Amino acid sequence: MKVTSTELKLRLGKYLKESFRDPVIISVRGNKENVLLSFHEYERLKSAEKQEK
Repeated sequence: MKVTSTELKLRLGKYLKESFRDPVIISVRGNKENVLLSFHEYERLKSAEKQEK
């Protein structure tokens, strides 16, 4: 899912819930800047990164 930073500010709760299902890509002035994801997914990615080293 993609959302603008303005939309995120207006409906943060909605996108926090969405981030439990899928990462939310946040764009600023049309540029993809950030990703909102669940803490569980973050931990999974960090663990996979450590295993690669």
